[in-house]
Amino acid sequence: GTTPDQLKVIVAAIDDLVNRIKTNKDCADLLGGQEKALKALRDSTISVEPLKAEVIIPTSGSRAGQMIFGRVIVGETAGKTIKLGSNTIFAPDGRISAINIATGQPVEVLTKPADINEVGETLAHETAHRTKSKGIIQDDNNQTNNDENNARVRKACGYN
Repeated sequence: GTTPDQLKVIVAAIDDLVNRIKTNKDCADLLGGQEKALKALRDSTISVEPLKAEVIIPTSGSRAGQMIFGRVIVGETAGKTIKLGSNTIFAPDGRISAINIATGQPVEVLTKPADINEVGETLAHETAHRTKSKGIIQDDNNQTNNDENNARVRKACGYN
């Protein structure tokens, strides 16, 4: 379930995103147009649940203990549901629970706790998938496409 603190961040992020869609034409256009984006956001169910988090942290050699790859999913869309990661974007104390692909063992990766901008950016990214916007790469299951989509959302919607 969603905690009261997570709910506060989600509500504030939605309010902020709605304002960006209404006042920033580039943002609205990237998300499929103002009307379509607002409808998709309004009709979405937002859930907080565990999402995939994989990293490669070698246990030996010159890069032992250093993360050299990370695929940490902070949000994903399934139908009308936008999922936010309880173990990633909302990781307790900024400690992401991941699997070290090199060993198959669980590992913690430190990050910053979620804030309104990070959650809003994620909601914007997933809203673009919900509207099937031509402004983003719809198949972003690889890190390169996902990073490109994040950059497009940050630029158009003004997220830092």
